[in-house]
Amino acid sequence: MLLCTSSKANVQGIGAKLSVILALHSTSRLLSRATPPILVEGAARYIRRAVVKGSAGNRDITMTVRDPRAVEVISDQRASYHNHRIVIGDSTGSLGDYTICMDNSYSYENKVVAMAIYLLNEKGEYIGEQATLAPNNALSIALEVFESSTRHVKSNLNKAESEMNVMRAVSLADRTIAEQNFENVNWYGTMNTCVMIIALITQVYLIRSLLTDGSNVGKILRRGL
Repeated sequence: MLLCTSSKANVQGIGAKLSVILALHSTSRLLSRATPPILVEGAARYIRRAVVKGSAGNRDITMTVRDPRAVEVISDQRASYHNHRIVIGDSTGSLGDYTICMDNSYSYENKVVAMAIYLLNEKGEYIGEQATLAPNNALSIALEVFESSTRHVKSNLNKAESEMNVMRAVSLADRTIAEQNFENVNWYGTMNTCVMIIALITQVYLIRSLLTDGSNVGKILRRGL
């Protein structure tokens, strides 16, 4: 069982985007609150997360999500990227604080996790803040149509932004790997050059010692020959 005992943050409202820095050998806890005023029938929480910073082969974390009854509804074991959809509904047990635990205790380096948490309706569309319409208002129908269209446009924009964020995360990961490979090539190239120079100097010194009569090293080498 994963125990989150370090940092803690609250995520409230319709949706949120955030970056979480996980230090080595640490865990982090987030609270995402689901409350009745923002829920509709068939509502669901959409959670997307990706590790955007970490060395090659070590870009993963363990994440678990527990509902208000402390029941584990999501469990990712050492994954770098994942999307999740949690149906909230209108039952009493599904309303309240959802605990998101991210575990980096097994790693020896810091990582950065990009997260996005949204509220979706039964069609998978983004739910915006609900406007309050006065009863018997002649503009109620027009406002409802306008609000529905706005939510649909917002949902499409949100999906496009989500895809762009994924592309940014992949681009950042590729750039990090390229930079690390470049540093490794420079390091090993420098070491290889230093070894070659040392070997060249040693060879010149030995040949010169063989050709010099008064050289002690030359005497030892000639004796071996």
